[in-house]
Amino acid sequence: MTEFLKQTKVEKDKRRRARLLARGFKAMPPPEDEEAEPEPDPEIEDEGEGFDAEVDAVRVLQSILKADKPLVINGNWTTLPEGSIEASLDKLLTDAKRAPEIVIVLKCKEKSTFDRCIDD
Repeated sequence: MTEFLKQTKVEKDKRRRARLLARGFKAMPPPEDEEAEPEPDPEIEDEGEGFDAEVDAVRVLQSILKADKPLVINGNWTTLPEGSIEASLDKLLTDAKRAPEIVIVLKCKEKSTFDRCIDD
């Protein structure tokens, strides 16, 4: 998950940099209030009409999870920041053609888990 989020941010920064370089130098209008921070340029910050976030997420996942290597993952991605990706993990794995061939679900009683993890 952390690698996925890091790679997603790197790809977003690359696209932003490419838009900045393609636009060339264009002076920003001076802010009305001199102490206020300048507003971000929507021409650079916005992804554009042809950008699809789900397709980009699939491409990033494919670059991280190589198809020629075995894979063990924690399928519990509940700590993702709000709005980081739209699709669920199972949809991403299916679309990226990295769906698992086998799923192992580990179960344990709550009492035995606490007995093992908490040192009295």
